[in-house]
Amino acid sequence: MIRIARLVLLNLFIILSTNLVAQSQPRKQIDSEWLLQTLRESARPRLIWRDGLEQSITQAVENDEAAAAYHAFIMSQADGIIDLPMLERKLDGKRLLAVSRKGLKRLVYLSFAWKMTRDEKYLNCLEEVLLAVSSFDDWNPSHFLDTAEMSLGVALALDWVGDDLDAGVSQTARRALFELGLETGAQPENRGAFVSSNNWNQVCNAGIVAAALVLAEEHPELATDAINRMIEHLPRVLETYGPDGVYVEGAMYWGYGTQFNVVLFDMLDTALGDRFRLDDAVGFIESADFVHLINAPSGMYYDFYDSKTSGGYMSAQSWFAKETGQVRYLQREEVIGLRDLVLPPSSTSGRLLPVEFIWFLEFQERSSSPLPLNWVGHGDNPIGVFRSSHEDAKALYLAFKGGKATNGHGNMDAGSFILELDGVRWAIDMGNQGYSELEAYFSEHGGNLWSSAQDSARWHLLTKNNFGHSTLTVADSLHIASGMANITSFDGEARTATVDLSEPLGSKVEKAERTFSVIDDRTVEIGDHVVFSGEAQKVAWQLTTQAQVETSPEGTVLRQDGETLRIQVLEPAGAALNVVSLQSPPHPADKQMDGLKRLEVVLPAHAAEAGQAGFRVRLQGGE
Repeated sequence: MIRIARLVLLNLFIILSTNLVAQSQPRKQIDSEWLLQTLRESARPRLIWRDGLEQSITQAVENDEAAAAYHAFIMSQADGIIDLPMLERKLDGKRLLAVSRKGLKRLVYLSFAWKMTRDEKYLNCLEEVLLAVSSFDDWNPSHFLDTAEMSLGVALALDWVGDDLDAGVSQTARRALFELGLETGAQPENRGAFVSSNNWNQVCNAGIVAAALVLAEEHPELATDAINRMIEHLPRVLETYGPDGVYVEGAMYWGYGTQFNVVLFDMLDTALGDRFRLDDAVGFIESADFVHLINAPSGMYYDFYDSKTSGGYMSAQSWFAKETGQVRYLQREEVIGLRDLVLPPSSTSGRLLPVEFIWFLEFQERSSSPLPLNWVGHGDNPIGVFRSSHEDAKALYLAFKGGKATNGHGNMDAGSFILELDGVRWAIDMGNQGYSELEAYFSEHGGNLWSSAQDSARWHLLTKNNFGHSTLTVADSLHIASGMANITSFDGEARTATVDLSEPLGSKVEKAERTFSVIDDRTVEIGDHVVFSGEAQKVAWQLTTQAQVETSPEGTVLRQDGETLRIQVLEPAGAALNVVSLQSPPHPADKQMDGLKRLEVVLPAHAAEAGQAGFRVRLQGGE
């Protein structure tokens, strides 16, 4: 009897485990019959705009300061759009992206304004924009982000405004959405846009799935294929959020890729009532905290890779607010600040704000848990943070990273860090550099900005190579592009962490580790230990800064904005801290930054002892 009971329990366990596994896996595919049946049961509009939303917006605007600021900003932008010159198909280098983004913004804002006011001026302008972009020969599928953003804009306009559009305009726009969007996306040469592990996957799938959901009745097979492609390949980028929410490409691209990802989720909600369990991806929800954690006390981001520095309102956060009930994601103060924001209507910034406003209104507070002061996120691009306060704009903030240069938008910056104290960013990352200018330079002079091969011309640039980052350099050599650096230890209580730099520094080293230690709320120490695999090599410790530098026998002092930071080289004893001006950078295409310099401590090969070398450098705020 005991054996039978055990068998019964075992079988029950297997059944339950199988069911749980099945529930945790996304749906593998749908068919056109299911798609059409499900869409027939959904209300129109079917993309994001819920029934009765106009009344909810009106009521919120009357009773809530933040909602009123949000609404007023959107409407003022819509009014300004009416007076803008009509869009034309003009490429910027290889991109139509600026035009597509302007198209997306105009179509969404004008559709919103029409829904809320029924004022003919918005509808007339909307129809003109639809006809203009529908007349383009194509939406530049060779750079498929352009096609995706335009497809999303046209799809939302057709869905939100629907039968209010002139029949001829609607027919023309639907044909363009099919031929230039949905059908173009199905071509084999464009497959790569949907299957990557970066923001392209999210943006391109969002745009073409929007087209599929609008055109499904007319083109059910292609619509079904587009949705199945998304179900199959979106997990490739969602997996990169794990395990802790770090977005590999940084804060700016989190705002871009994640924004389109949650637009996609909300369209699936309203049109199909099914996210296919894609939102269960480990780390996806946690990523909303990641961008808060890498927002330093100054209000600027930790701008690693190709990220921008400036902080402020973060796109997509209102979706996370409505999903989790976490009050900090609502960004009420930033939203209220929209009433004072001067933004030209021609700008592409905030192009999906009307969608984010809808999510803002759906928020119900369920959580207000604080962020940690000390945090580590692992994954393809590990990030660590130590800070002394979340409220003090002059707090200590030390953020550092591992990762590898072959990541999307990656740089040779493993082991690098930024440091803020007293409201000053002392150790900097050079951040984003304009793509079009660099692409044009390499097109003329040879090389490929987007190749991450070890011999790529990309690594000639200070923004991309290790010579422009606060890290270690061995034998004056580039880091190994494919070398992965992990954060191997992190103690939030003791405020110490270690990054293994062995792989990025290459075969010349057997082991290389960098340890970050917060001694107190005004003092940081960085310790490095390198073991060579053969003959000892020259090693350089580097810090990139824009501060003024004063050197004396007593040490080195940085000065900026009336504050000071003292740098002491504790090991090796007697080592000098040299200043290398980068005001006129070494490469003709390098980014120009006022006062840019590299501070370095160089240990020559003959100074290494027993095949080892090390540094210990203290950074301490002035009194």
